[in-house]
Amino acid sequence: MKSYLKVKIKSLAEESRIIRHEEYRVKAHRKWAQDRQAPEAKINRLAKEYDGLYRHRTYDVRNEARAAQLAYAIIRGRPYATVEPAGSCPAPTDQIARLVRKYGASASIPQEALVASVCSWLKGAVAA
Repeated sequence: MKSYLKVKIKSLAEESRIIRHEEYRVKAHRKWAQDRQAPEAKINRLAKEYDGLYRHRTYDVRNEARAAQLAYAIIRGRPYATVEPAGSCPAPTDQIARLVRKYGASASIPQEALVASVCSWLKGAVAA
């Protein structure tokens, strides 16, 4: 199942690249529309489209990719300190636990115990 998680990580990276390309396209189209005094409604629509793409890439896709990378590290048995530098923003423990449950060999472990083990794995970097 570990290979499925690797595919998910790679597809999230590709999704981010595709979104970044679309952001560039929309941004260029918006600039073109502004230079040619296009209707304000069209410029606003393009601005909203750009903002939506940007937010989706920087919040949704980035957070999901981070959780997938951390879940992959847990499954591989890597210590947290080797995966992320100290001082990073708090990790999404519920997302990580969900991915470990789905792609790891821990389907029999209750969700609460899995979240607790993810939290202790994350705190292992602080204690070390």
